[in-house]
Amino acid sequence: MKTLKQVLLAALIIICLCAIASSIYFWHKGNTTNVVSKTEFLTGKEIPKVSKVKEQPVKIEKIMVKDKAEVAKILPALPETVVKDPNKQVTATTTIQPTENKTSVVSITDIQTGDTELLVKEEKASFFALENKKELGIRAGINSSGLIQSDIFGRWQVVRTGNLHWGIYGEVNSRGEGKAMLEATYRW
Repeated sequence: MKTLKQVLLAALIIICLCAIASSIYFWHKGNTTNVVSKTEFLTGKEIPKVSKVKEQPVKIEKIMVKDKAEVAKILPALPETVVKDPNKQVTATTTIQPTENKTSVVSITDIQTGDTELLVKEEKASFFALENKKELGIRAGINSSGLIQSDIFGRWQVVRTGNLHWGIYGEVNSRGEGKAMLEATYRW
């Protein structure tokens, strides 16, 4: 029993150290990846490895564009700097489903037809990653004895190895009982 307590304590210390490392990492990381806004369109940053590739001019006879006024009606958050500037045209749009991994987007323009398409690919997740996902919640229901119960819970996932997500979980129920646990969840 004493050995089990020592192992659990060691695991809790490791998870807490990972939580601290994850917090520091995300605090200092700043805006090094694309930030997605719920209220406005933001310019995406170029993929770092691709930004080093030499650019060259290509003459295009024509380019197919969308009617900006119609696009602005459908997407009212389109920046005024785009809507009012005749030199800026909308050539393609897409919607990307949420994912835990990065998604790469490449804009392709056919220089003969002038058509633009967006190629989208979810990138493969690395084996190891620091996460900083926090969750608070409340539950209510009936237990097997027919009594109504409720609890408040919290979860902080700090590390991912493959599809295993490691973190800390805690809850307090309506009977005054509490739990603090290490958590490992598998997602596919």
